Amino acid sequence: MSTRSFVLFCLLLCLSSSIQAQNSKLCTVLFPFDQHNLEEEAQSELNQLLHFMSTVEWQFLSLKGHTDAIGSLSYNVALSTRRVEKVKEYLLAAGVDRDKIEIGWFGEEQPLATNQEEKGRKSNRRVEIRLTYSEATEEVVTTTTPMEEEKGQVDTPTPAPARIEDVKVKLNKENRASFDYNCQGDIIITAEAGAKLRIPEGAIVNCDEVGKLEVSMREFTSKKEIINSQASTYSGNEMLQSAGMIIVDIKKEGKRINMNGCLEMVIPGPKVEGMQPYFSSYTGKVNQINWRKRKGKIRYDDYQEAYIVEICGAFSGSFGVNCDKRVPGERSAVLVKIKKLHGQFPGIAVESADGAITNLRQVNIKEGRSRKWAYYTFPVIENEPLTILGSYTKKPFGLGSEKTYTLEEAVLYSTENGPLQLKRVKRFRKKGVYYVIKDFPSLKFSKEG
Repeated sequence: MSTRSFVLFCLLLCLSSSIQAQNSKLCTVLFPFDQHNLEEEAQSELNQLLHFMSTVEWQFLSLKGHTDAIGSLSYNVALSTRRVEKVKEYLLAAGVDRDKIEIGWFGEEQPLATNQEEKGRKSNRRVEIRLTYSEATEEVVTTTTPMEEEKGQVDTPTPAPARIEDVKVKLNKENRASFDYNCQGDIIITAEAGAKLRIPEGAIVNCDEVGKLEVSMREFTSKKEIINSQASTYSGNEMLQSAGMIIVDIKKEGKRINMNGCLEMVIPGPKVEGMQPYFSSYTGKVNQINWRKRKGKIRYDDYQEAYIVEICGAFSGSFGVNCDKRVPGERSAVLVKIKKLHGQFPGIAVESADGAITNLRQVNIKEGRSRKWAYYTFPVIENEPLTILGSYTKKPFGLGSEKTYTLEEAVLYSTENGPLQLKRVKRFRKKGVYYVIKDFPSLKFSKEG
């Protein structure tokens, strides 16, 4: 063997030995649901890792944060970031070199197990720590100058300050709450029926000092609530199918606040394909709201049975968010004629096959000596079974005995019994082509008290 070949062989052998000497160790730290603080078990896991690092020659640490699939995509990315930062802070406080740590965060995108059960979700709420190291070798004696020692002392990392915790608010039975806020940390508001609102830190405009926030929320997240409220399901003259809506009002020291940023909402409701976020800055009378389509992200969470909605931009402290889609069908409309009304005007709605609700608009009222009747209208919904629902409860105010009127039948009409029996109305004050349901029943009210 020539001298040149022998030298090349030795170099390759040394390189191979150095590569083989490198090892890696994986450590996993778990977190509770929607939390980023280190519990006692997690700290014990990190302490074991730090002890191991003191026995080897390690090169660097890789930290990767993950979450389960509950919550919006953007929120889970932020949560995984906070978890990684919390682990990093703990390691830095123990004296680990900041320059040897690399971090990454992936939200819910890289699950270890299924998110359909709690055991799998628990495994996914984690930070993975991979340590690259080699076995300890003989100690190499080096000399340093006083200047180098002083420089080393100056560059020693100090523990990072603890992150501000989120402010979590649970509304009372009237869906109201007041609390002090110092403009630090996200605000997470949870209402009685399960609706949630997240206001990120920095979203409240001109928030630079402690103040008392007053929050109220109205939830329309069930069929009965939507129909009883007779809330508008209109965008201009276009009817919408709603799967749930919330109305929010936030004030600081009695004055309505302004916000600018991205808000996240959880709105319970049935799973309906094609839903889009709609928004309104008018929240006075819910039956007069004109919903406008708003750019944003929306997805359905099967575990929570709710929509996760994110909308961004400038907001006042009073706004409404609705999960809607357009009612498919022709321009012609169907009329529902409600007969024998005695001062009771119930909410009438059409329920789609998926469970979305369209509150019908009252378009005409006629009065006689002893009775009234009214027309409600909705577009023809093609190739889809539908159910017409009614809801009404009235408690008169004033002098005299209180009487409660309740609509006896919630389901008024269903196409499961056959197709709509329609008759064209030739003369009607509204423009357009209208058809009245010929076999629509008369409503019955029961009187209590």
